[in-house]
Amino acid sequence: MRYYSQSCLHLQEAITKWNAEDIRPTFVLQLGDIIDGCNKRGEKSEASLEMVLTMINTAKMPFHHIWGNHEFYNFTRDYLMDSKLNTTWLEDRRQDELDPRSEGSSDNKDYYAYHFSPHSKFRIIVIDTYDLSVLGRKETSDGHRKSLAFLDSSQYDFNGACSKRWRDC
Repeated sequence: MRYYSQSCLHLQEAITKWNAEDIRPTFVLQLGDIIDGCNKRGEKSEASLEMVLTMINTAKMPFHHIWGNHEFYNFTRDYLMDSKLNTTWLEDRRQDELDPRSEGSSDNKDYYAYHFSPHSKFRIIVIDTYDLSVLGRKETSDGHRKSLAFLDSSQYDFNGACSKRWRDC
């Protein structure tokens, strides 16, 4: 069983602890699924995201966001590109240049990817693992069409138990 009801409490406790540390984390890498996919059904996606982002805004360090499937269950790619979950503006900025409450958006609307180096011998690459995906894409978009073409041409079983082509499962 998964218990999501305490997630916001745990996030707030973590941020409070990190903010109070003598040596704070330089950044937080949020690995996706920042809100539950079920928010879409109750039309609570934007309110839920805003609640979590309000908590994150109290952190004294920047959060880098990776988009997971739950982001795409709730929002379109265009929405995410223009949201506070787009942290491409943090690319290769020195930590002393960053205001964790700042926000930006990418000039490139085709993909979500960037890199940053919190230390001279350490580089982190944030990539869009849903670049080739129908999730979050408008059905009329080039990306959606290319993703469908890839799925249709593939012999790989994307559904595990299903041995037929992916559309027939």
